[in-house]
Amino acid sequence: MKVEIFVESAEAKLAEHVGNEAQQFEFEDEVAATSSLLDELDSEELEDHSVIDEAASLATSAYDLLQQNYEDSFARISLPDHLRCASHTLDLIAKTDTDLSKFDAKEFPKKRMLCQAWGKLTAFWNKIGQSISASEKSLEVFGVSRPTPCATRWNTYYDCIAAFLKNHKSIKTVNGLMQSIGLTSMFSTEDIDYLQEYSVLMKPIASALDILQGEKKCFHGIGMVLPLLTRIKKQLRKRFFAKLGPMRDRIIQKIDER
Repeated sequence: MKVEIFVESAEAKLAEHVGNEAQQFEFEDEVAATSSLLDELDSEELEDHSVIDEAASLATSAYDLLQQNYEDSFARISLPDHLRCASHTLDLIAKTDTDLSKFDAKEFPKKRMLCQAWGKLTAFWNKIGQSISASEKSLEVFGVSRPTPCATRWNTYYDCIAAFLKNHKSIKTVNGLMQSIGLTSMFSTEDIDYLQEYSVLMKPIASALDILQGEKKCFHGIGMVLPLLTRIKKQLRKRFFAKLGPMRDRIIQKIDER
């Protein structure tokens, strides 16, 4: 009895599904013949192999027609070209393509000095981010709270560098603070010069990211991308970077490649 109920349920579902597909792809005759044979396959006729073979053959024909029509339908589908996210691409250029480990000493002889300046600034950020007393001392010295960068968004890293340079007052003041919060590596005049040139170099990219990721001008959509990229390259080419020239060239190259 349970077997009969299961067979009847399976027959009904198969007939309904194939019938729906037949209406879409217009081969009702084959499906009608298959459904009529399925209706004859009750529990008393399951041993009649000729009826079963004929139903199976018609069902196979219906399946082949379904598959052929599906393939023909997909062959007519034309998907648009994939467009990369402009914000993510610029973020990769600023964070990944300009990574100092990707420059050799001959190509970028001054990368060690920039790496040292970054290391001192990163140590300062880590200290005020982990210690409440260090953060309070920083607020007391600078007059404003020092922001710390977000690892997943490069433009926050740039904003933190710009904020540090804007409010650092003097090297003596900064080094006094560094010493008071337990840091041993002090900033030099050359460190500040490298950070300032880096800030000028990366400002066009940071400004473009603020526009693309903002809420005011983002409705312009893809029409904003090409003018922004053109402006970035124009601004980079018209300035001379005595210390970070190889990094400027790499940025322009990657904008064209990506």
